Amino acid sequence: MKTVPFILFALSLSFLQYACQDPCKDINCQNGGICISGTCDCPDGYLGQKCEVKIDPCEIQRCVNADTCVLNFRGEPLCICSDGFEGERCDSSWADKFIGRFDVTESCNSSNFFEVEIVSGPRFNEFTVINFHDKQSQGESRVVVETVNSASLNIRQQFMEFGEVSGIGSLLTSQKFTLDYSVILNGDTLVCGAVLERKF
Repeated sequence: MKTVPFILFALSLSFLQYACQDPCKDINCQNGGICISGTCDCPDGYLGQKCEVKIDPCEIQRCVNADTCVLNFRGEPLCICSDGFEGERCDSSWADKFIGRFDVTESCNSSNFFEVEIVSGPRFNEFTVINFHDKQSQGESRVVVETVNSASLNIRQQFMEFGEVSGIGSLLTSQKFTLDYSVILNGDTLVCGAVLERKF
């Protein structure tokens, strides 16, 4: 009868001995990995069962519209965007930041305050200003503006009901830009400057 408790005691002792074994005893994590409950917890930039695989930071960054990816002096990935794109992953076009509703202060003969809506297109890296020169009440006035680079704009010569328009522009801040243009009608030239500030 004493053999049954002895067998139970031996079984519980071997179970405790097995349970108390260190699960990280035979695990050798590499590259600064730390073993937790028998599994390597890898530092950033490494993966694998023993953290033995070094990850290319540019693969993690996943540049979208980039000519290449390089590492900066801290070893962080930097996407070198193709022409027409910007952003951390090059996933925005130069024109994207101009889309929305803007308050306009326009100075020609006298200061004028009005609102415009800017929509994308008609072509890549162009945008269309609706109610340009505050003329929508006299018929639809839409002017197409092209992005020369991420901060410079160009209004190619366009013929409107109120005259022939052309000009340039530039980004001042992430929420504000300027347009400087001329309107020619019947031999008369009106030179205008406008500041467009995003509405919130």
